[in-house]
Amino acid sequence: MLQNLSDKIRLCYERAAEAKERADEMLAPEAKADFLNMERRWLLLARSYQFGERLGDFVRENMRQAKLARAIPPVSHRQAPIQKSITALYQDFEAAHSAVQEEPEAKADLAIGKCREIAAAIVKLPAENIDEMILKIRVALRCGGALLNGEPLTSIDRWKAGEPGYHRPDYEPEQFDCLCSLRDDLLRTTFRVRSGPNEDL
Repeated sequence: MLQNLSDKIRLCYERAAEAKERADEMLAPEAKADFLNMERRWLLLARSYQFGERLGDFVRENMRQAKLARAIPPVSHRQAPIQKSITALYQDFEAAHSAVQEEPEAKADLAIGKCREIAAAIVKLPAENIDEMILKIRVALRCGGALLNGEPLTSIDRWKAGEPGYHRPDYEPEQFDCLCSLRDDLLRTTFRVRSGPNEDL
């Protein structure tokens, strides 16, 4: 499954190296700058794919562990500490995700670790309403799809099932499409509920 994604990451790094070589060959400053900019874009796309790969693995493993933990009865009856809501955790996830795109390569792993930690907390909580369900789906879609540098997480809401694009994975696209479709169903339901009764329904 991840082989295709790893191939994409490797291809991005190869293209970045080619762009760097071309930049080194250029004498004209404008041409050199163009190739260096191309190198930077390929590296950013590789980082985006890596982020999705790492976060996806982490969330899947945490979901598996959460399922196992629910099957084990609690040892004590102490009151659990107050937890943040999915909405509050998502705001933390958004801030950490922005840091991944802004931090230099050396510090990006720390920001990705923070995203993993928050995503794990989000998937363990039950959604209290449709808005929280949509936030959970957005996190899941980010695990599978790619964002361009500087592209906000909210742009995920425009991704459509079955539509090709840089964000749609080549591996298991049906899961990605299913999440997009489910999100759209929830958004339609929310719109109907908020707009009140409709004679056509």
